[in-house]
Amino acid sequence: MTGPRSVQSLIAPPPIRRVREVAVFRNRFGTLFNDDVIAPSGSTGQYLRWQWNQEGVVVVPVGPGGYALVTSYRYPVHAASLEFPRGGAEGDEGLAAAAARELREETGLVSQTVRPLGVIHADTGILASPIHVFVAQVDAATAQPAQPEAMESLTEPVWVTPEELPRWLSEGRITCGVTWRRSRWSSPVTAHRLESAPGPCRCRYSPGPSDGTADQVLRPCPSRAEHPRSKGAGAVLAA
Repeated sequence: MTGPRSVQSLIAPPPIRRVREVAVFRNRFGTLFNDDVIAPSGSTGQYLRWQWNQEGVVVVPVGPGGYALVTSYRYPVHAASLEFPRGGAEGDEGLAAAAARELREETGLVSQTVRPLGVIHADTGILASPIHVFVAQVDAATAQPAQPEAMESLTEPVWVTPEELPRWLSEGRITCGVTWRRSRWSSPVTAHRLESAPGPCRCRYSPGPSDGTADQVLRPCPSRAEHPRSKGAGAVLAA
């Protein structure tokens, strides 16, 4: 038996092909489809997928206190959930502008800078739309009153330090899949520090693969030009 393949060597399996697009529900947020499909084996059936009308955004607020999360009551799970602010673009709004707006509406925090980090898919089994991830540098001292939407139930931002975050994850305090994904990859903590100006970076890093634990050996980052994340190092944490 061979070991797991690297990402570069993965071979894509045969696709499940759509025979007919079947919309079964639609509202101002998106459309639910129950498409007729055919599997590689030749078997036919239906496949559910939800398509948002606009692409999603999630923003990782970073400040002197670490990460800012918001406690949101999520009706589908009938429970409160610690999450990074998220939502979607409105009309022809740019994605970075949407991230800054969602941050301001849900937390009252005003972004000083907003930078893209990448794209994720929250649930590839049913959600067709991508979510664009941004990191925002914020200052809690300049926060304004939050302005949540009518059907949102939120509390004031909760701050967690980079050192506390692995424990919060392991204890189950954070269960939102989108937030979990961004929390496990800790580069958002330092992304706002990677300026073009010369001088040492103020982060610390683990030279080995990130396993999300709090007891990794952390070393000083040599410089912005030689930042360890660019060389495939493990978790990067704020100093």
